[in-house]
Amino acid sequence: MSSLEEGELPRVEVKKFMSTQSCRSGDIINELFELITIVGKGASGTVWSAWTIRPDSLDRRQVAVKICTNTVAHAKDNIQQMARKIATINAKEKQDCFVSDLFAGTLRDILLGEDLIPSQQVREIAWQIFAGLDFLHELDVVHSDIKPENIALTNVEMLAVQELDKTGKFVTKFILKNPRIKIIDFDEARASHHKWWNPVSTVQYQAPEIICANPFRIDTGWTEAVDVFAGACVVDELQTGRPFLPPTDNISLVLAYLEQSIGRISRGFAHEVHLVHPSTTSKIDPWRFLLPATIPDGKERSYKQVSKAHPLWMVIQRADLVDLLRKTLYADPIGCLTAAGALRHGYLS
Repeated sequence: MSSLEEGELPRVEVKKFMSTQSCRSGDIINELFELITIVGKGASGTVWSAWTIRPDSLDRRQVAVKICTNTVAHAKDNIQQMARKIATINAKEKQDCFVSDLFAGTLRDILLGEDLIPSQQVREIAWQIFAGLDFLHELDVVHSDIKPENIALTNVEMLAVQELDKTGKFVTKFILKNPRIKIIDFDEARASHHKWWNPVSTVQYQAPEIICANPFRIDTGWTEAVDVFAGACVVDELQTGRPFLPPTDNISLVLAYLEQSIGRISRGFAHEVHLVHPSTTSKIDPWRFLLPATIPDGKERSYKQVSKAHPLWMVIQRADLVDLLRKTLYADPIGCLTAAGALRHGYLS
């Protein structure tokens, strides 16, 4: 079963006079939903928690109602197209409002906690991420903004369990009560090989071909590989507790970090990057991306992270997970493992 499921929610229409600024707690939307509180904001609108109001039923449940801003008509059109294509995301669209299930939290909430989840639950979540991406890619849809904030949890409650360690002592570990996830927020979703666009995704989850703004990809557009790369970044972060990529869009630093942690970047991709950004490659070896000799302006933190980077096998003890990450974090989208391929990998199969 994929991490995107079917559901039935009533269609909704927002009155034209109502904007995201004028909505208040207690407002009734089309006699179907009563707004409770804001749970999120983005460039394309505001997400409210709301009670369902069904005239023919006494049942009430909470849902998420996203009210789009009038300034992003293109985003609304895109969400509508994706909602029609992905019929199982529980989204029913009409005019300015989109309704979906209300989730307890996201993977970001877990990552902000003090304790890492156990490796077995990382594996369970990783399988769901790649299964969800495989489902999207089969529909010819690229999410293009995969990150912890866009992977929702049905339950964020943690349980404390006691386990015996190697010394025979009991240690306390924390596990998710329910590791079930769903992929959310399709504002940036596009059809695969859609004409080139500039995603607004967070740089720490952007594939190298996006960061490099490679003009050789303009004709074909970004592919499903950008989702696979971002999904692998999330899995690595769940396992290690820190973001995989440095917090920068500096091409030299990102590619140097990938070389140090994943391994040599393919000559084909290196050649494409070198033609557009010749200063990023080594003067001695044009197919290598080495740490710059001087710190770029304002990039001290990222430079320090790259300078201390270690190969993945020194950071993660599970060899099968390291192998999966090396194949899904591969810098060249042509050689990157697909979501379907990731599901067949030994770590997940």
